[in-house]
Amino acid sequence: MLLFIAQCIFAYAIASACWRFLRFLVVKTDLDNVPGPPSHSLLKGNFFKVFATDAWDFHTEIRQKFGRTVRINAVLGERQLYVSDPKAIQHIIVKDQDIFEETDQFIVTTSVLFGKGILSTLGDHHRKQRKMLNPVFSIAHMRQMIPIFYEVTHKLRNTLKSKLKSGPQEIDVMHWITRTALELILQSGLGHSIDSLADDADLHPYTVAARQLTYAVIFLVHEAS
Repeated sequence: MLLFIAQCIFAYAIASACWRFLRFLVVKTDLDNVPGPPSHSLLKGNFFKVFATDAWDFHTEIRQKFGRTVRINAVLGERQLYVSDPKAIQHIIVKDQDIFEETDQFIVTTSVLFGKGILSTLGDHHRKQRKMLNPVFSIAHMRQMIPIFYEVTHKLRNTLKSKLKSGPQEIDVMHWITRTALELILQSGLGHSIDSLADDADLHPYTVAARQLTYAVIFLVHEAS
């Protein structure tokens, strides 16, 4: 019985994927009128090139060829809008955020990774969580955060100066900026410190876990592309 149910679920998933693929191939939408790069794959489009680890050349190319609003061919023929215009982004993220919702794929992915948090909810649930977070981003609270930002960034400055005492050397800036950003968030948002930002300090288990999660997601996207 369980095998039969599993087979039914698998068959439904395959049929749903095929229908979705055919629908995007046949049915035209307004997005078809938006210029964009040609699809590199019938199944994957060029969606994963946007998020690949070496994607900067692709971003520059589509910006130069097609402007700030571009159509991207996503998985199974789905068309998506790629926007890099600052004013449009302000409307999408700030002014009209209730109109523009995340894609189903994003909601499912963030729900699996982080649970039903602000990144993986919509509608009233999302608005309730945003309302709870609003005091954190108030002008009064952000003013109180300024001394914390100075303290943390001065630690970073002192560490980098110490590393350069013996002369010029190559420094992995992303490593240090990532550690600093996490420490700023934890101290100013949660009142907790996990990183002294010293060169010889052991990384906190949370820092290691966050980094491994990021690497895992990047690896999956890169492999898929």
